[in-house]
Amino acid sequence: MSGCCVYGCTNRYSTGGLKFYRIPRGPRPFQSNRRRLWLQAIKRVDWNEDIIKNSRVCSAHFISGEASLDSSSPDFVPSVFMYTKQSQNPNAKMDRYHRKRRRADCVGLSCRLLHVLTPEHRWDI
Repeated sequence: MSGCCVYGCTNRYSTGGLKFYRIPRGPRPFQSNRRRLWLQAIKRVDWNEDIIKNSRVCSAHFISGEASLDSSSPDFVPSVFMYTKQSQNPNAKMDRYHRKRRRADCVGLSCRLLHVLTPEHRWDI
């Protein structure tokens, strides 16, 4: 296939600045689950294994422009499609994801206090 396999997408390999991703595959549960989610998101009914193994999804179908291996990321599965209603703020999902990651990185009460306290009071704890 010379371009993106998503219905209605006209992006081709010759289009500069785009990356193309293979449909995930593999025997491990993580890979098979990711593949299932991608195929559900793409919603093609005319697929068989020969078509799927040669198919690519362009980076235009990911919020950040790149696929992610982090299952909690909105870019774990392609989600930007012409046939779905887009939100008013397309970056809102990525903003929520980054806030969640920062909270997860900052575990414990002392870390939260460090963000609230002014620099001169931090050492009084």
